[in-house]
Amino acid sequence: MRKVIVHYHLFKNAGSSIDALLAESFGEKWLPFDPDEKSAVLSANYLAQVIESNPDKIAFSSHCIVPPLPKGDFEVFPIVVLRDPISRVMSAYLFEWQKQINADKPRGTLSDYIQDKFDNPRANAIEDFQTIRLAVTDADKRTPFLNRHDELILNDAKRFIASLPTFSLVEDFETSMTLLENYLKPHFPGMFFSNQVRNTTQDTSVPMHERHEKIRDLIGTDSYEELIRRNQLDIKLYAYAQGRFQVLRDFVNKRAYDLSNGCT
Repeated sequence: MRKVIVHYHLFKNAGSSIDALLAESFGEKWLPFDPDEKSAVLSANYLAQVIESNPDKIAFSSHCIVPPLPKGDFEVFPIVVLRDPISRVMSAYLFEWQKQINADKPRGTLSDYIQDKFDNPRANAIEDFQTIRLAVTDADKRTPFLNRHDELILNDAKRFIASLPTFSLVEDFETSMTLLENYLKPHFPGMFFSNQVRNTTQDTSVPMHERHEKIRDLIGTDSYEELIRRNQLDIKLYAYAQGRFQVLRDFVNKRAYDLSNGCT
């Protein structure tokens, strides 16, 4: 059966670095695709049509695709990267309101950016964005049923993460690349896993609590508490993902230890 890689390119979740890896590995056999409408979202069945319509392609990337995994005469190897949702807000701001428009400085304050996004509840890039994108369970749908209880939406996103053989975290990108290499290279031996870090807007060496404190200082306590409140699903999803990621990381570390000591 044909094997394909699908990169679920979540906005500001190290997707440019993953795409650089796929471009280097597969060249013209990698297909990045997004519709002209920036806010468009594409269903799993639409993605299946794209895969079947491009039989010469090995890897696919899109900002707009959602679960579940597409089905067809192919086997899908998904790449999903998650990120701390509060730190992610700063990166989205610096990208959309400065880097994307080639400005020397952001076109407004972080508070302005957040309020602008929150004017469209749960239909913006910084409000429970990761959970809403990953909670779709119907292959014909583009969004989850948002009139359901939040815990049901969160559980659907958790189940999708739990179903993945591996996934990545922006905050532990080096380990993530090791996990991806262990997962993908047996099936795609021509892949290159050189360090590909692209399109960064924050210093990743800064501890997470300091990044959060900086955001709180910039927008004030009331706005920060609203940001936390409106990202409860993403905060819970990320905490769940961190726990699962720790299990994956421990397994890799144990395997490396066993190999170094002659164990099989």
